[in-house]
Amino acid sequence: MKYILFILLFILSVSLYSDNKVEFRASTSHTSVGIGERFRVTFEINTTPTSFDAPDFEGFRVLSGPMQSSSTSIQIINGEQTRIQTYSYSYFLEPLEEGSFEIKPAKALVDGEYYNTNKVPIQVVESDEPSPATVDTTDPYDIKTEDLDDLFIRAYASKNNPYQGEEVIITYKIYTRIPVTRYSMDRLPSFQGFWSETLTDYDEPMEPTTKNIDGQRYKVAEIIRVAVFAQKSGNLIIEPLQVECLVRRTETRRRESLFEDFFSSPFDRSRTVRETIKSNPIELDVKPLPVKNQPSTFTGLVGEFQLSASLDRDNIQTNDAVNLNIKISGNGNLRMAEFPSVDFPLNLDSYYPRISDNIRTSSSGVSGSRTFKYLLIPRTEGNFEIPPLKFSYFDPKNEEYKTLLSEKFVLTAEGKPLSTASEGRINRENARYIDEDIRHIYMHEINLQPLGNMFFRSFLFYALFTLPIAIFAVFMVLYQNKVKNKSNSAIMRTKRANRVAKKRMKKAGKLLKQNKENKFYDEIFKTLWGYVSDKMNIPISELNKDNVKEKLNMKSVPVDITDELINTLAHCEYARFAPGDKEKNMDEVYFMTHDTIVKTEKWLSKNNKNNRTKK
Repeated sequence: MKYILFILLFILSVSLYSDNKVEFRASTSHTSVGIGERFRVTFEINTTPTSFDAPDFEGFRVLSGPMQSSSTSIQIINGEQTRIQTYSYSYFLEPLEEGSFEIKPAKALVDGEYYNTNKVPIQVVESDEPSPATVDTTDPYDIKTEDLDDLFIRAYASKNNPYQGEEVIITYKIYTRIPVTRYSMDRLPSFQGFWSETLTDYDEPMEPTTKNIDGQRYKVAEIIRVAVFAQKSGNLIIEPLQVECLVRRTETRRRESLFEDFFSSPFDRSRTVRETIKSNPIELDVKPLPVKNQPSTFTGLVGEFQLSASLDRDNIQTNDAVNLNIKISGNGNLRMAEFPSVDFPLNLDSYYPRISDNIRTSSSGVSGSRTFKYLLIPRTEGNFEIPPLKFSYFDPKNEEYKTLLSEKFVLTAEGKPLSTASEGRINRENARYIDEDIRHIYMHEINLQPLGNMFFRSFLFYALFTLPIAIFAVFMVLYQNKVKNKSNSAIMRTKRANRVAKKRMKKAGKLLKQNKENKFYDEIFKTLWGYVSDKMNIPISELNKDNVKEKLNMKSVPVDITDELINTLAHCEYARFAPGDKEKNMDEVYFMTHDTIVKTEKWLSKNNKNNRTKK
């Protein structure tokens, strides 16, 4: 009975005993670290805190934490029992720049009173050796375990010494020896100096595999693949990819009691923490394209390509339209393909080609085709010979330029041309007159006038005399109308609506060619809303789809034209944020906007003309 009572008193005394002095301190694993080097900061307190507030870690990136742990120890010295319980909070940090820094004090609340840790000085110096997160290697078999952590990312380049414009595939892989519950990637590197195409879908990660590196087993999964095309030569660096991971880390706790393993749960031994990891940067030595033997038809494409061309028809009527289709297909950056220069014959009108893309991306790279469709209209009858088309590119495998030729085309036009068929075509070349320098003898009758028939007081005399007065009167009437119209701002806005819309569409076309997506859509919105505002005389502040529809109905605009204009406004808003091929969406928006304005303007002009006729 005495022994039982003694044991109970002993347990009670241990549980009630605590040191009244609160100790709260901070420590680091290193006092001097290099750029990119990880280190640990630990905050320890010898009692149970009500709350804990970490400092802001200014000048450092928090890679993971806080990782909490606790330990308990009991000491008996000269018959006195001492129970010490310690709580620790650990963070892994990475310095952002060189210099002298301080880890500011952390704050904890104990029994209604706040306690602060000491400040910890940290000296950040330039790293002499790459840190584990930024080891620069492009060969997975060169990885050594002494240089690595249990979680890291590696970036590999398919080629380290490409030509300018040549495709290089960058593959990012994650290696781990700990459970990763989730990882996220806010954005890809900027790829400064490169044109980039994403090849694989980040939302559908590859099935992980197992790899043995120096006796350590890692699970390896491919995160994403990107094709890059260097836009200039020289030494170019691809920045590291940064990924945030949620990982399960096991806490190592010191066993202080024989009963601890019995009462503790295995689920208390691990916790989920957030860690930020970065891949190695990749350095590419980009070779310039050779200047020797570079053909004049070379436009900058590098890869392997084929050329095909065809005419829709080779026999048409004069002033009918026919399409010349030029298709460039193969492997490489087809989005940079420019339309080939074609020397069309005289009196065969040609228009700016319409471009359509069928470009595919896969894990092996970028491939597909780009088609240029020229609209041709013969203005006179006869045979029009289109010379063979030339297309040149650089083949990096054989390190030489190659020129492809299409077949020659002959277009036959039949039928008499219109009287105005050749207007506007003189700018092709100077007009040529044949057999006009020496004229033939005039063989027709000559109208002779009797002698003495004077010009003075003749009909022609009076007509020429009164003509300036009539011209001046007409000018004054037109001038008065112009002044009157200028005083009416609504009439002036209506008249200039189409002209302003044409200027804006021309500017949008340039932005479309330059692939400036945000500025393109801004200009399209200005074009549509500006045209409607000017044409319908609606103030900008009152512009909305309901007002536009009401104004169009008041002008008796057909329902199909009204609906097409409203649908175009809605489609423009949707296409700006729609997923898919951005260039294809921009092309559709451009041509839809152009067609809608043309149809609306044509109907309104025709309606106004009919109204004036009735008056």
